[in-house]
Amino acid sequence: MSKRTRITSAAILAFALVACADGVGNKDLVRVNGLVQRGPTQLVCSVDNPCVEPFSAGFTITQAGDSVLHFESGTDGRFTIRLMPGDYVVVPDPDAPVFGQQTKDLKVPARDSVSVTLTFDTGIY
Repeated sequence: MSKRTRITSAAILAFALVACADGVGNKDLVRVNGLVQRGPTQLVCSVDNPCVEPFSAGFTITQAGDSVLHFESGTDGRFTIRLMPGDYVVVPDPDAPVFGQQTKDLKVPARDSVSVTLTFDTGIY
């Protein structure tokens, strides 16, 4: 093995060890299955004409004021992300179709997965 090959191999091994050194493995992450909706979407609501609807937008997950993750919900409002157990805040992107600067608290328990529904206000009354 040449000196260059040994250095390259050592560098790859060192990178792999550093990447794993934080102690966070996939087994520690909780799958968060979510639905994002907004409402009311009209002035008059009924069973046949509901006042909330799913929406697609970008969101940032923060913890203690630090950005942790950015994701986008699908056209059906659904998303799946993985987070460590803890308390987070979900912040819609500035162009999200909601009223004002809203945030939603997100508590992620220590288990395999959790389902959440986040409803944002459109400002229609």
